[in-house]
Amino acid sequence: MFETNSLGILLFLLFLMLFIISFMYHISGEIFNRFFINEDNDYKTTLSQKVIFLILIAITFLICSIIAIPLFTRPGFMFFFDPKETGYIGDTIGGITNPFINSAAVVVTGLAFYMQYKANKLQVSIFKKQINEAKDQFDKSLKEDRLRDIRNEKLDSYHKLELLTVNLNSILEDINEKGEKIHNYGQDLHDEPFKSHILRRTPSRDYLRILEIDRLAVYKGFRFFNINDQSKNFSRLYNILDFLPEFFQDFYSKVQNFSKESFEEKMNIRNKILQFLDSNANLILNYEGKLSHPVAIIANEAIRVNYEIIDSSYDQNGNPISETDWQEIDEKLLKNFIEQALKLRSSDSFDPSLAPIIAFASNIRKDIILVKQRAIEFSSEVKSQYNNLLVDGNQESIGTLLTNLQAEINEGLLTAKFEIESFYNFQ
Repeated sequence: MFETNSLGILLFLLFLMLFIISFMYHISGEIFNRFFINEDNDYKTTLSQKVIFLILIAITFLICSIIAIPLFTRPGFMFFFDPKETGYIGDTIGGITNPFINSAAVVVTGLAFYMQYKANKLQVSIFKKQINEAKDQFDKSLKEDRLRDIRNEKLDSYHKLELLTVNLNSILEDINEKGEKIHNYGQDLHDEPFKSHILRRTPSRDYLRILEIDRLAVYKGFRFFNINDQSKNFSRLYNILDFLPEFFQDFYSKVQNFSKESFEEKMNIRNKILQFLDSNANLILNYEGKLSHPVAIIANEAIRVNYEIIDSSYDQNGNPISETDWQEIDEKLLKNFIEQALKLRSSDSFDPSLAPIIAFASNIRKDIILVKQRAIEFSSEVKSQYNNLLVDGNQESIGTLLTNLQAEINEGLLTAKFEIESFYNFQ
């Protein structure tokens, strides 16, 4: 058992060791605060206070291993420790220094493991940070690309809508021009049904241009710039634009067919009148030498009236100046012939050969009246088509619908102008 003095010395050494450890921890804190804490290091690769403390401990153990040799080999350092009884000097020194050196080695080894752990943790932290930065950069790039694509889509839609409004102006002008010609044609046909009237056509290239504009870009423009009733107005617009060329093509085809049929009918009537005149000429031949006979007089009058009507459609030089006046043919020639011939029916002067000629003249009159009726009916159809184009009734006309749609598009473009100008500045 140790004596009291030996126990006191051990307690003193233990207290001294704790003091030295506390002092070194304090010194490590001072070193860290002075040299490392203010360094700008995102990855925290500087030595921490704990690492500095362990390094100081290891250094202390190494210093102690040096101090321990003369300290513990002095005679009488401790009465229970006599170096003379400790074998050879090498074993003595080794036995004294090994605990300190081994302790320092343990501390350094532990410190090495700790630094390796810290390095691994730092690598993982750096890797995660790089992944997050890459992800953030990718998200940012993706967002910027998407924003750029949206801006480009808006810009493209804006220009497409501008082009659309320009073409709509041309189309509205074309509709008004065509509508005026259609209206005049229908009115002339109604007022003068026996005459041949020409409806002049205008080219429809504007419709082809506007139909070639990218419809998806136009629809996006309706959506981007908040044009009222986007889907409804877009559908109405292109329903009208798709319908108009077909409408005019169909209408002009009807006019062409009507003109062709009317011309053929008039030529047929003309041929029948020639047959009617030939029949009258044969009557005159039957009464050769008896030109004062009532039948011969009627036949001669019919031929004279016909030539009189025909001559009125030519000038003095024999050039045609107007169409044959079918109204006069009907009333002055055919109607008058029938009335005069029927007056002879109750007299002895009536010639049975007049009966088929009267019937033939009546049929020609029916054909002439039919030409008039068809012309008036077609003029009503022309008027109805004109009303669909430009006259508002129970429903808005095509012209009014297009005008309103154009106004809404222009309003949307006016609102979008500031955004588009900002985009140009951004570019």
